[in-house]
Amino acid sequence: MTHTASSDEAANTRPEERRTADATVRRSRAPAANYTTPARSRWIRLRPYALPALTTLGLGLMRLTSGGYKVDTALYAGVAQRMIETGQWWTPSTGAVPYFNKPPLVMWIHGLFMSIAGADLWAIRLPQLFAAIGCILAGTHIARRLAGRSAALVAGMIVALSWPVAKHLNRLVLDYWTVLFILIGVACVVEAWSRSVRGPRPAPQTAGWMLAAGVSIGLATLCKPFFAFIALPILALWLILERQAKLAAWLTLAVVAALAVNLPWHLSMASIHGEVFTSQYLGREIVSRGVGQGGFGRNPFWWYFYFMTREWWPWLPVLVVALWAFLRGAHTHSTRPVRPALTFTAVWVGVWIVLLSAFADKRDRYMMHLWPALAFPCALYITRFAPARIRQGDSRAWTVLAALCMVGGLVGLTLGIVTHADRPDDDWAALMDRMHEIRAAEPGTAVYESFRHPPRGAKVYLTADIWPEPMFYGSPAVFREPPPGAVVLADYKDLTPIELDPHAESRFGKWRLLRYQPWMRTNFERWLGQP
Repeated sequence: MTHTASSDEAANTRPEERRTADATVRRSRAPAANYTTPARSRWIRLRPYALPALTTLGLGLMRLTSGGYKVDTALYAGVAQRMIETGQWWTPSTGAVPYFNKPPLVMWIHGLFMSIAGADLWAIRLPQLFAAIGCILAGTHIARRLAGRSAALVAGMIVALSWPVAKHLNRLVLDYWTVLFILIGVACVVEAWSRSVRGPRPAPQTAGWMLAAGVSIGLATLCKPFFAFIALPILALWLILERQAKLAAWLTLAVVAALAVNLPWHLSMASIHGEVFTSQYLGREIVSRGVGQGGFGRNPFWWYFYFMTREWWPWLPVLVVALWAFLRGAHTHSTRPVRPALTFTAVWVGVWIVLLSAFADKRDRYMMHLWPALAFPCALYITRFAPARIRQGDSRAWTVLAALCMVGGLVGLTLGIVTHADRPDDDWAALMDRMHEIRAAEPGTAVYESFRHPPRGAKVYLTADIWPEPMFYGSPAVFREPPPGAVVLADYKDLTPIELDPHAESRFGKWRLLRYQPWMRTNFERWLGQP
């Protein structure tokens, strides 16, 4: 009876209603439950962080062991190794003289790691890879709070796959650690903003986020001098534009915390070393760099824009299209607000790019903290405003791409595949062999260098286990006379103008080894330009 009644109802149901009912039944069956399992829910929450981090890890592993001591790798590794050997961690040094070009935090971090793992190239670079992954995670979290989960995934992958971010993983630079601490500070402020827009928050909670932001910014200023402080007024401006002036006032706590982290080491160095510290640290490294004097370059104002057009591919066209769409008002039809992310990008990138462009000494890594913000408009466009075919693309492609990077990194590391090779310098190797012979035959001989390029002296230290003392030191540089018979390592380009190249004891390509004699003082002082 029941069966007959059901059959009659089915017969009397219109085809459209039957199709709707069948679809409802199919959606309610067991397979749909797979999409709500706790494991899948956790993966959905973690995926925006995990995929960019794994991509960066894979790219970093590809570059972990190849090449040599690029840029300042030898210098920072040598300072860290010197801290380990002497136990003098508070005052960094290059051999017998203090090193006041940069604050010590990065050397402390790498020194601690090298004290465990040794001074091989992979051990020198690995902590920096962790810092790069931290940068990606912090930038992704900022995007998550400003633009949502889908945009955060795309923004994180854009930054992880940006060549200007990945290119420096084969060298030790201070910028990854500086950017990491800056972005953590920004993430703390953005987190406080995100919570405040959802409703009033207890004052201790807001104070906690601002103090954490200040501590992180303070740590950034212990990686590179002072410029990270600029992040705090920029964040205050963004909060004011977002109608959060009261929250911006809380940034005074961040300023206090940042100064509390920054000042002890700087005041200590100024108290102990006086003008030797201030003239080098403030005079040469900040003022001279800023105005393009003292051997530092002066690039044109538009240099960073030129760099973006040269190396930020394929993302630059996406940024241009995204900005054009937003200028035409595409975001005004969005049901979810995009103003905070776009305002943040405009303020963060706009202020920084003007300040960096006014600074005479320009390097691509100086703008590393801008790439996450530049990725936000790209990610918003791809996930919300692009044509349907792009907007509805399968997000699993990002998973495949991250997996390929990770597999490529592991295979390259295991098989020792060289992704970037330095040209072998047999002449330098021969010079180091000669140094070993001299040290074995004459253990007490003093060794000096006139390279006037600190990484070369550090490279001698890491190779021959002795840090040659600089013949020229300080700002302005003064001549430090070696004792008679001391070994002097030099470049022939330095010796030729002062007519000392013919007196070299040994020649290895462009490298020279000579024995210092008192009569040479006049020649070296003439090269220095002293009376």
